[in-house]
Amino acid sequence: MSKVCSATRNAVSSTICGDTRDGVGTNEYGGNYTLTVDSANMQRVKVGITNIDTQYIDDLADTLAKLSAGNCNSAASCATLAVAGNTITVTL
Repeated sequence: MSKVCSATRNAVSSTICGDTRDGVGTNEYGGNYTLTVDSANMQRVKVGITNIDTQYIDDLADTLAKLSAGNCNSAASCATLAVAGNTITVTL
């Protein structure tokens, strides 16, 4: 996150990066955004969204599944999206 949020790059919105430019505590649920390289395919990145209110997590996961690298119809059968507890990780 620090690389895409750096002041000289500004590749991501300041609402996602936050004042500290690290994505910590900036999502609408008070959780973090994370960004990592997909070690299985270096052309892809994994975006994590933490601390999601579990009453909304299934709907959000289904919405993100359509945007994932797998272009899935739903999160349930999507190899490029994972839900664990209150965290969604989507591969783009």
